[in-house]
Amino acid sequence: EKFTRYSREGKNQFAISSNQLQSVTMDSDGNIWIGTADAGMDRINTATGTRIHYSSNKNDSTSLSENNVINIYEDSKKNIWVAVYGGGLNLLNKKSNTFTRYRHQNSNRTSISSDKVYSIFEDSRNRLWIGTHGGGLNLFNPLTGTFRRFEYDASNPNGLPSNELYAIGEDDEHNLWIGTENAGLSIFNLHTEVFNNYLHDEMDNSSLANNSIYTAYKDRKGNMWVGTFAGGVNLFNKDYNEFNHYKHTSSP
Repeated sequence: EKFTRYSREGKNQFAISSNQLQSVTMDSDGNIWIGTADAGMDRINTATGTRIHYSSNKNDSTSLSENNVINIYEDSKKNIWVAVYGGGLNLLNKKSNTFTRYRHQNSNRTSISSDKVYSIFEDSRNRLWIGTHGGGLNLFNPLTGTFRRFEYDASNPNGLPSNELYAIGEDDEHNLWIGTENAGLSIFNLHTEVFNNYLHDEMDNSSLANNSIYTAYKDRKGNMWVGTFAGGVNLFNKDYNEFNHYKHTSSP
C-alpha cells in the first residue's frame, strides 16, 4: 500500500491550501473536507480529484467567517457545518458555495454563546449541539436560527462543570458525553437536564485518568471511550461506574 500526498507545495491536483490541518472528514458523497488553522477549508472530490477552496473575505459577508477551521461536520440532512475558532458557527450552502454565519452577540442571549467553536454534534433525535471554548454548550434551533445556552454556574453542582468544551458524543441511553478542558467528563441527561460530572482522583485508580477530554466515542457494542490529554484512552464500565485506563508505557 502507498500514500497519495496532499500538501501545500506545488500547483498540481494534490495541492491543498495549508499544511496546518485541524480537521479531516468524509461526507456521505465521498468528498474529503479539510479544515486548516490558517487558510480556511478545502473540499476534494475523490472521484475527479478536483478541489474547491473556501476562505474568509472581509468584504464578503457570505464567505467563511474566519480561516481557523477547527471542525467540519455533516448532519443527517447533508448540511455541512463548520466550527470556526473566533468566527462562530458557519453553515455552507453547497449550491452557491456561500455561508450563513452564526456569531456571538453580546446583547442577544439567543445568539451562540461564544465565537470560539470547537465541536459540533447531531444527536439521535437530530438536534444539533455546539461546544465552545468559553461559552459552554449550545443547542441550535433550526426554525428560528437561535441557540439555547447551557453554561457553567458555580452555584449549581448538577450543572456543566466548565465553559471550556472540546468534545461531544452520545451513549445508547441518549445521554450526551461532554469533554471539557481541565474539568473532566460531564454526562448530560437530556430528560432531567442534569449533568453528572466525573473527575480524576489521584486516590482512585478507577477514576478518570485526566481532566482534559479531547474526544468521546461510542463503539459498535455501545461501549463509551474517552480520549484524554496525557491520560491515554479510558473505557467506561457502566456496571461499576468506573474507568479502565489504556496508557502508553515506556519499554524497559
